Amino acid sequence: MKRSEEFDPASISHVGFREIGRLVWTLSVLAWHGLRMLVRKLARPKGSVVGEELCRAFKRLGSAYVKFGQIIASS
Repeated sequence: MKRSEEFDPASISHVGFREIGRLVWTLSVLAWHGLRMLVRKLARPKGSVVGEELCRAFKRLGSAYVKFGQIIASS
């Protein structure tokens, strides 16, 4: 970051209902798939349950999260 482009905390101080709604939706989807993963893992200990549930969660959350999953997978 250049000296002229310093971080301004005031630029991100506004958090509206839309952002809070998106956060709640994201956390609820991740919690749902986390619980589902736990139940499936207990039911059948063998297999790639974690990867399958993460894939389902990212698909349900949308294209930005699918891209995030691709970045995680490639690293």
